[in-house]
Parts: sequence; structure tokens; C-alpha cells
Amino acid sequence: PRRATLSGGGIVRAAPGVGPGGVPGLPGADVVRDTVTATLKKPQLPLALLLVVVLFLLVQNRIDGRDPKLASAPIDGEPDLGFGPAVRRPGDLIR
Repeated sequence: PRRATLSGGGIVRAAPGVGPGGVPGLPGADVVRDTVTATLKKPQLPLALLLVVVLFLLVQNRIDGRDPKLASAPIDGEPDLGFGPAVRRPGDLIR
């Protein structure tokens, strides 16, 4: 489908492959809709990627647990440093 745009008072048809806003190379809403629909019909790839990520996190947790530097690192971070009142000398100008 082509997108109609107003230009100089007349209607000008956009070239095929022109995305939203008339920018060439950007996918239109129909392409995004078709991609989402196809993914919902056959979700093998997204589910496989999710499985790979979960397995990686489980394996990485075991590897990190065996690392002596990570094992000896403190769990809680150092407390935040507070700022005291500003110190001014007599005669300093406030900018």
C-alpha cells in the first residue's frame, strides 16, 4: 500500500518501500504488523532465544560462584558518602 501525502495543495503518492513520514528505507506499519503476526503464529524463535538466555544465566551463575575473587567480594557495597555544609571563606563571592 502506498501512503498519500499532501504537497503543494495536491495529493502525491509515496513511492513503494517508503516508510512512515515519507522516509525511504523505514518499514511501514504494515510490515511491523505482519512481523508481529507471524511471530505470534510461530513463536519458536523467540522461545528458543528465551531458553538460551535462561540457560546462559544459570550456567553463568555457577561459573561465577566458583570464582574466588567474586566469592570473597562483599555483598553489600560501601556506604554512600555524605556531603557536609559548604565551606566558604569570608569575602568569597557567590556565583
